[in-house]
Amino acid sequence: MISTVDRPVVHPELLEEFPALARGGDQPSPRRRRTPRGAWLALAASAAMITGGVVAVDHLDDGPAPVQSEVAPGSLSALAAQLDVPAAWSNGITGAGVNIAMVDTGVAPVEALADQVVVAVDFTDEAADATTAGIDTYGHGTHLAGIVAADDPANGISGLAPGAGIVSVKVAGRDGSVMPLDLIKGIDWVVANADQYDIGVLSLAFNAPTTDPTTEQMLLDAVERAWDAGLVVITAAGNDGGVGLTAPASSRSSIAVAAVEATDFGFEVTDFSSMGDGLRNPDIAVPGKSIQSLRVPGSYADTEHPEGYVDEFRFKGTGTSQSAAAAAALAALVLEANPDLTNDQVRDTLISASTQVGTPEQTGAGVPSALVAIDLVSEGVSWTGQAWSGQAWSGQAWSGQAWSGQAWS
Repeated sequence: MISTVDRPVVHPELLEEFPALARGGDQPSPRRRRTPRGAWLALAASAAMITGGVVAVDHLDDGPAPVQSEVAPGSLSALAAQLDVPAAWSNGITGAGVNIAMVDTGVAPVEALADQVVVAVDFTDEAADATTAGIDTYGHGTHLAGIVAADDPANGISGLAPGAGIVSVKVAGRDGSVMPLDLIKGIDWVVANADQYDIGVLSLAFNAPTTDPTTEQMLLDAVERAWDAGLVVITAAGNDGGVGLTAPASSRSSIAVAAVEATDFGFEVTDFSSMGDGLRNPDIAVPGKSIQSLRVPGSYADTEHPEGYVDEFRFKGTGTSQSAAAAAALAALVLEANPDLTNDQVRDTLISASTQVGTPEQTGAGVPSALVAIDLVSEGVSWTGQAWSGQAWSGQAWSGQAWSGQAWS
């Protein structure tokens, strides 16, 4: 069954807040940036941001790779180092030319993402209000988008794939609640617009079981449609710490991502990341404990979870959502290195580039290395992976806890 996709709302005000959108008028043009290896293209903001009216400085740079000013535990710099991402940057691989669709709570026009958002659409009731349409009022989507593609050298903030673009598909408002139909509409919108907006990766960082088999199958069908359309679908394993993945991570038409914790002694399995049952396990695992990414001042997370506050730009978040966002960025790096790969090949590449941590039920193949993954695809290694159909999941109306962030700390 193919769900009907209503036309989402895109307000003109967004064109001022996200300069990248303004370049294409009311219907923004895709950000087509397949640049030669070695060139890091970072488009400049062309208008003032809402965060203090600061105008970003023009920076078209084909020189050094992006770096952060300090490597603190949990920082994006630390996360990048743990996944060997700086080695990819030094080879000119930043995710350029690959856009990542995030079906989430939207993206706020904070400075680090001001020129990363290619298009923002809104399927929520907040779309009717020009002040909230497309904007993240919950705080989850922006936090994850920062992990993926933040680009704010002045404040030492860089996501793992700062050359990638973000396609923001908002399906939840300030309370984090989302109806399954809106989620399915969001996924189908991505599938329908993937070619227009150069979407290569789809991030689904939510997790919530239901007892309704019809709802379950509708969501699984949507996930499978996305995979069959060629998208690399990334899902969060979930945070209940129990055995058995729930949807959408239960679908084999996705790359399910578990969370590990980076310690002084290496990676350790977390106590909250959901585990597989031996039949459907996570595919890979990525650090997801106390990750410092972008803060949305005044959002639900910001006001209700002061324990997550780091500074005026950063906020801490824990969960398989954060892990999934990082995995989406890794997928973008792999696709830039070899744009001809299928989604099955991207999955096989990340799995092959991983080092085992814990058991396969806990972390799948383990933690991937961006350097190893890019070396694999650059060598022209070929795979013959096959797409799988989805397995079980379900959900009626979900609370903010459905967004697979275990805690804001």
